[in-house]
Amino acid sequence: MFGSLRTRFALSHTLPVLLMMPLVGFILLYLLETRYFFGNLANELVTQAALIAEVAQVNPNAWTGPQSAAGVVARLQRRVPARIMLIDGEGRLLASSLAQDEGRAGQAIEADVVARALAGQDAWEVRYSRMLGEEVVDVAVPVVQDGLVVGAVRLSHSMDEIMERL
Repeated sequence: MFGSLRTRFALSHTLPVLLMMPLVGFILLYLLETRYFFGNLANELVTQAALIAEVAQVNPNAWTGPQSAAGVVARLQRRVPARIMLIDGEGRLLASSLAQDEGRAGQAIEADVVARALAGQDAWEVRYSRMLGEEVVDVAVPVVQDGLVVGAVRLSHSMDEIMERL
């Protein structure tokens, strides 16, 4: 069966290609997912966070206390599918759209993206959230009034929901 030179030549060239195609396909899907989709999603979340920051910036009462911040978050959460957090200039939680955060108002939020946002930079990362028990895309944007960072807007979006989109 494999006696002819033509058959051996055909098998020696097609078999490696047939074995490599699924591997190359998985690698391409992984790269497309990590480089393209996550980057675009993060940019989309940064844009949403920047818009929320502008809304919060125009409403100076949002930074006076947890109750006024909760009012702003309640209005915004109907339109934004991500978890919304307003964080004051000291890094303490003012309000969150997540019910699990209800008793955490006034607690310090220790996350790299929040620290970078309070330093005046837009920031994002993909990380595992112990509180939510899943991987999330985390975005934080500074809120600036009169040249000073008065707080940050943090958006977190579940990776499970993102994978459903993909």
